[in-house]
Amino acid sequence: MRNYAFILFVLLLVILQTACSQEEENITVHNGDLPPQKTETFSAGGQNFTIIPFYEETLEYIEVVEENSLLNTLGTYRYTVKDPLLERISEQKMILKMDIPPNVTITHRIDELKEQTAQLIRDQDKTNAAIQNALDASTGVLSGGDKTIYVLPVNPDLPMEGMGGVAAWTLDEDVILLLLDPSFKVDRLSYTIAHEYHHAVSMENNPIYDSLLDFVIFEGKGDAFAQNVYPDVEIPWTKEVNKEELEVAFAQLQESGMAEEMELYQSWFFGDPSMSIPRWANYMMGNLIVQSYLADHPDVPVEEWTNLEAEELVRESEYETLLAGS
Repeated sequence: MRNYAFILFVLLLVILQTACSQEEENITVHNGDLPPQKTETFSAGGQNFTIIPFYEETLEYIEVVEENSLLNTLGTYRYTVKDPLLERISEQKMILKMDIPPNVTITHRIDELKEQTAQLIRDQDKTNAAIQNALDASTGVLSGGDKTIYVLPVNPDLPMEGMGGVAAWTLDEDVILLLLDPSFKVDRLSYTIAHEYHHAVSMENNPIYDSLLDFVIFEGKGDAFAQNVYPDVEIPWTKEVNKEELEVAFAQLQESGMAEEMELYQSWFFGDPSMSIPRWANYMMGNLIVQSYLADHPDVPVEEWTNLEAEELVRESEYETLLAGS
């Protein structure tokens, strides 16, 4: 009997520990137990910056879907997340130069999104400090206008391999959209903020980008600036590149550089093994071209090459033959 009693006692302890563990796991993602999201405003280099998170809006979308999975629709996501985001952006900018990317959308990996969002809220002070430090460093190299950074959890369906847990888009000269996985690397976040900050400043004086060449050089300039600010951060597309791997992509750029063929641009971004085009070919080409220009013009100030037209920059680099097809 004593053995049976002991066994029952041990089983009871195991059950209690399991229940407590499950309860703790649920608590970690319970909305009511999370700190409120924080909007932060600060100054750097005489410029004003605002960080606006959309974690709580994402949790609202998750809550609706958890109550009724049939409501996991584009309409629900728009009502809970996208419309509030666009409304907030419209307070400073009615018309954006770039649309919100399609990656900002619904997911069926709701539990994963919920855990990621909860962790981002818990870590928001660390995140905001990293963003502020990156902007402090960036404004010390190049001045610009006021900027707002909108922060959302990254969609779990978005391929993030090689991205360091960070994805970002500059939607206008004063609007940056940042998508984060809570496992992001601080050095990659810092580099990305510098890259996007340069995009935003570049848009202040060069508001129209309407060709493949424009976009390739736009990205190359962003990477050149970020490497200037964070020279020790390694990025997959700025490492030593075998130019032979880009032979097809460069041939396409020479032929269609003055066109606006975004499908071709997307094939450069995602890669096309059938055409021997590596992933991130657009960034690789842009980096090679801009670094070639800077090697030949080491004394040109950052502000000057930032505002240099794409064609002029290419013409004064070793890649001037790219303009032969224009």
